[in-house]
Amino acid sequence: MERIESFNKAMNKPYKLGVNEFADLTNEEFIASHNRFKSHVCQVRSEDQGCEGGLMDNAYQFIQQNQGLTTETTYPNKGVDGTCNANKEANHATKITGHEDVPANSETALLKAVANQPVSVAIDARGFDFQFYSSGVFTGQCGTDLDHGITAVGYGTTEDGTKYWLVKNSRMG
Repeated sequence: MERIESFNKAMNKPYKLGVNEFADLTNEEFIASHNRFKSHVCQVRSEDQGCEGGLMDNAYQFIQQNQGLTTETTYPNKGVDGTCNANKEANHATKITGHEDVPANSETALLKAVANQPVSVAIDARGFDFQFYSSGVFTGQCGTDLDHGITAVGYGTTEDGTKYWLVKNSRMG
């Protein structure tokens, strides 16, 4: 709470900590169908591999084309490839009207974006340091082979001056 209040004061923002029905929107919709046609036929493109990964831009394009996204309660993530469930997809809890890419390697642009909303970020998650990370500021090796999406939700500086990003990971298993 203290971090939120100090951020609000410094940045003149009205943020409050809370959880609502949109806090964890489902990944299952992306896995099952983010490349489907309006006839609800699923198609997997080479860059989108269901549970094996995909591209964030394609997911956002799906949400826009499908006119929304349901909640995880309605369409839970099972962690396995499956078929589209058009009935569940039609129950939209939220929608987006557009998305924008933050310029690569621009910490300033990312800071500005994260100050206004959560931001999808690609990272290299293959390293053992990251795979066995459990809490605190990550200080392990960082690679450049981007293979995993996370959400940047904030940032800060530790008492000793170490800058960090506050991120949310949704990987199962």
